[in-house]
Amino acid sequence: MQTTYKHKNLGEDVRFISGYYEYIEESKLNVHGRDVLYAVGIGILDNSCCGRSGCYFIEVPGYLVSWKTSQDEKGQVLSEVIRIEDENVKKEVTAALQKNYPMAQVNFL
Repeated sequence: MQTTYKHKNLGEDVRFISGYYEYIEESKLNVHGRDVLYAVGIGILDNSCCGRSGCYFIEVPGYLVSWKTSQDEKGQVLSEVIRIEDENVKKEVTAALQKNYPMAQVNFL
């Protein structure tokens, strides 16, 4: 299924009651000759009653169809992607990403 992906604002903190998260990197991973778009973020708990902690997470919108070809009404950059449906490909992408980001949670949109 092809869909429009709204790129993240790198380095912008999004606060919530127990801390914040931010996207720190956006890149492409070649899988079977196709580019897979992904965004890496970090979540930080710095205002929690249970102590401090943090983790990496990775958002995978899908196979890249067009790279940053338009903007929405607020100026947010957009790309076109095809969501990854195949479970074997998801496992392969997850394994490849976790080589660089061990223990990161990988989420497919």
